[in-house]
Amino acid sequence: MITIIIPGNPIPKMRHCTTRKGISFDPQIKDKGAVKWIIMQQIKSRFPDIEFPLKGPINCEFYFYFSIPESFSKTQKTLISWDAFEHTTKPDCDNLEKFYLDCMSKIVYEDDRRIYRMFTLKRYDETPRTEIRIMVPDRAIIKKAREILSMFPAGELADFACDLELVADCLDKEFLNHKEEAKEQLQLEAAYAISILADRYGSFLNQITKKYPEAWKNISEFLEKNYKEISGNEINDSFYAP
Repeated sequence: MITIIIPGNPIPKMRHCTTRKGISFDPQIKDKGAVKWIIMQQIKSRFPDIEFPLKGPINCEFYFYFSIPESFSKTQKTLISWDAFEHTTKPDCDNLEKFYLDCMSKIVYEDDRRIYRMFTLKRYDETPRTEIRIMVPDRAIIKKAREILSMFPAGELADFACDLELVADCLDKEFLNHKEEAKEQLQLEAAYAISILADRYGSFLNQITKKYPEAWKNISEFLEKNYKEISGNEINDSFYAP
């Protein structure tokens, strides 16, 4: 995750102005220049190993923190401390987004059409600032995952999961607590279910294993890394550790 923090109250985009002679100009040239400089300094110092401007798809999140007005009552300020007081006045979210999207263009990314998802939040805080969080997936891992998915249709995976449940049901019946005749019946049922899995999905799985040996390790590391960056926690799930 790439995080950029710009101090001060967030800035909304303004319309271009026109002089008496009909010349149009941007009234925010100085503000944009200052924000662009901060963005460039942060990405150079904090992310030296990442090549900018980014060329792949981008997931962008904006967190706009405004200073708490002195005119607010004690009750309002207390609610703000609990993050229970929403910022519902101007500036609008879309104007805030537009200003910072313009500032990041050609610096963080080539063009804002690269952004396929955005999330925006505005609120009050004792430390006014703008936080921009950019998630850029590892394209090599994503490409490999998509290639694997292309070999196994979603409907087939759903059927595969259902068939696996048949095997799980056999195992849940605790063989040792049954008579010999019952155990043999359960073993036959398990063998039957496994045979179905082998016949129906063996070719799919064999192709994936041959073409992408131990691909799950790379995907698991990628999932864990991204989960930690977003939540700050470790993944504690046996699914990711076969």
